[in-house]
Order: sequence, then C-alpha cells, then structure tokens
Amino acid sequence: MPSGREPGYLTLRQLRFGSPAVPMTDRRHQVLMAGLGKAGLYDLVPEDDEAVRALADRLDEPTVRRVAHRPAAAGGQR
Repeated sequence: MPSGREPGYLTLRQLRFGSPAVPMTDRRHQVLMAGLGKAGLYDLVPEDDEAVRALADRLDEPTVRRVAHRPAAAGGQR
C-alpha cells in the first residue's frame, strides 16, 4: 500500500488542503463525489461521472460544497 511519500502519490494533507499537483477542478469533483457517496449513491455509470465533472468545471468551490451538502444531508436522514 502506498505510504503517500512515494513519487506520484499525494498525501491526505495535499488532497485536503491543496497542492499544486491537484487542480481545483479535481478537488471540486472529489467534494461532489463524497456528497453522493454519503447519500449512498455508489453505483454511478460513466455518464454520471461526466455530469459530476461538468458541474465541477462550471461551479466555484463554495457552490460545489453547497450542492454536495444536499445529497449528503438527505442520505443521513434515512
């Protein structure tokens, strides 16, 4: 298992707090995917991933967090 110190692997801190190696769009995509995951939506098809990437490309970070919060909150109410 990679330790995060090997070339090509990012540490959790780099992923969470930012790194020049992780473009902003990728972080926004991760936030949206995490929100969907908390809602229990794991069986996404490639078209779903494309839709999430399109949102990540077009929305700013605060809006992405608000959008991701909705399915996450709904998933916690089941």
